[in-house]
Amino acid sequence: MGFFSSNKNDASKALNASTSEADPSLVTIIKMPLAENSESLDLPETYKESLPKLKKEYEKAEETLTELQINNYEHIFKTLNDQNFKLPQSLTAEPSWKNALDEDYEHPEWTILSSYEKFFLTRECIFRFLVGCKWDYNQTISKLIETIVWRREFGLTYDPNANNKVTCDLIEEENKSGKQVILGYDKNGSVLLYLKDGLQNTEPSQRQVQQMIFMIDQCVMLNPKYVTKVTILVDFKHYPEIDGVVKKRKMTPLHIAKQCLHICQTYYPETLGYAVFINIPWLGYALLKLITPLIDSNTKQRLVFDEPFTNRIDIHNLDYHYGGYMKFDYDHEVYWPDFKKKIESRREQNFSKWKELGGTIGIKEVEFKP
Repeated sequence: MGFFSSNKNDASKALNASTSEADPSLVTIIKMPLAENSESLDLPETYKESLPKLKKEYEKAEETLTELQINNYEHIFKTLNDQNFKLPQSLTAEPSWKNALDEDYEHPEWTILSSYEKFFLTRECIFRFLVGCKWDYNQTISKLIETIVWRREFGLTYDPNANNKVTCDLIEEENKSGKQVILGYDKNGSVLLYLKDGLQNTEPSQRQVQQMIFMIDQCVMLNPKYVTKVTILVDFKHYPEIDGVVKKRKMTPLHIAKQCLHICQTYYPETLGYAVFINIPWLGYALLKLITPLIDSNTKQRLVFDEPFTNRIDIHNLDYHYGGYMKFDYDHEVYWPDFKKKIESRREQNFSKWKELGGTIGIKEVEFKP
């Protein structure tokens, strides 16, 4: 790939220069903006203007499904909706989760899908897997079953009666420096996730993986109607002057980067809109070179290097550190409690609406999202 050249670093710094703190256009933001509905002032005008088009494209996609595609979807729906359908709690359990592909569910330690797992299996979710697997039924049902078991094992079910290992409380320590924040939307209405690698405040651990995946999962849930992609902005600039940040530059260890990449490519198909990388040090380029062979061609096309964030994000929805008008300086004691309250409230709101609609697999996200 031709983007691995060290002389791009200075260019990205210039292209994403901070807006002056004295600029009267700045609007102070201390909490995560969350649109109440698709007409909210928090959403970019470009999204609201294109909402009729997005709706039309969504409906057109439904209307133009081929007979084979419809049959594959209905076959998957029937399999997952089987009253006898059960799965293990772990990918490494004996007997293997692959037994479910043969409709072999008679294992005492296996359990039926919970309401929250059925809530996860929306019509759009199933189609994301179908598209990611190029509409191949066998690949799709295998990947969906593996994903559900992985979410059980990883601890990302949100079911209050399950073993939810990954929660806001678990990963809070990781985010005390503000190294990952959800803040605003891009021009298409996709939720923005900022990853500030240079604000690293902890030693490498599995909890760093849990934090990354948890934040992506929240973006998927928080996206407005007709938007299914997540936008990630990655800044490698080191901030040793910030309290709690490690003073000596540390890159994300290779094994953690590989694990996050595997999870995203395997269990979040058709989720990444694009990821923009800036301020990449030579160590960062070295890391990217090592993991590039593991990145599938579809994901590679969505990686953007050393580009102005303003190309894809309206300045009114962009952090002022990158040329936008949102004057946001992370305050953990303010941002995190509000973030936790908002994501839990939005999920419960969506879940309650989903139950009103019948509480079954295959309900459309556009019907229960505000």
